[in-house]
Amino acid sequence: MQMQCPICESQETRRFAAIRGIEIHRCRHCEHGFALFSQHYEEPKIQEMYSLEFSGYRNDPYYQNAIREEIRTNILPLVTPPARVLDIGCGNGEFLLAAQEAGYTVLGYDVSQAALTICESRGLPVQGGDLMQVSSAGSFDIITLWNVIIYLSEPRRTLQQAYHLLRPVGLLVLRTSILNRREMRVVRVCPRLAFPILQIPSQLHFFSESSLEQLLGRCGFQQVQRLPSRRLHSQPRRTSLKRRLKGQCLRTIRAYARADVMHIACQKPAHH
Repeated sequence: MQMQCPICESQETRRFAAIRGIEIHRCRHCEHGFALFSQHYEEPKIQEMYSLEFSGYRNDPYYQNAIREEIRTNILPLVTPPARVLDIGCGNGEFLLAAQEAGYTVLGYDVSQAALTICESRGLPVQGGDLMQVSSAGSFDIITLWNVIIYLSEPRRTLQQAYHLLRPVGLLVLRTSILNRREMRVVRVCPRLAFPILQIPSQLHFFSESSLEQLLGRCGFQQVQRLPSRRLHSQPRRTSLKRRLKGQCLRTIRAYARADVMHIACQKPAHH
């Protein structure tokens, strides 16, 4: 059964992986991949997945240093403080803290109550609920999404909302993984590896360069600029021998798959 691509709306899609009732389809036109398991992403499930125990909220000194370097090399040359910054999917607030230290006026947004609780405990301004209620139209100079868009059930709607919240000539800075043929080959040969390789069930979308650029264009963004990319997170610590061996096996497989990363900045036009 062919499904409509959520990015380019083409009907030319095909299933390329299925495991445990979860299907991954890919568009023949823009090469976008998407998972079909909406029942896994009801609101209560989101709160369970991104609880206080979520590994992404752990203290990571490597990330703290890397995100400050990211601001220094990629954000400051584009927009200088005290510009207003909205971070969508702010997590534990590390980027907000670093941006605040650099002189920016920051606000974080997240759907996870645990993330909001952590940020509030650190004295950071954050909001949840409806993204469109965060502020009035044209309020922000920069909106960032750090490895967030692949986990959104409706990425187009979120980017449309970001476009609405940006001022004219405001910037969207986005970083995300890109599905490549090596990853697809691994998943086809061994579907069980779809979970660790493709981060299922949390990951819902698997962008190609083409599908991401098409999505940004359909949402009104222009002047897509590729930014230098660096590793942001350290490897999580594994305590038991079994976990260490499992982690080493996965790292070996991922080294072959070598997931690509696309890091871009694009602009809302002056007149829209």
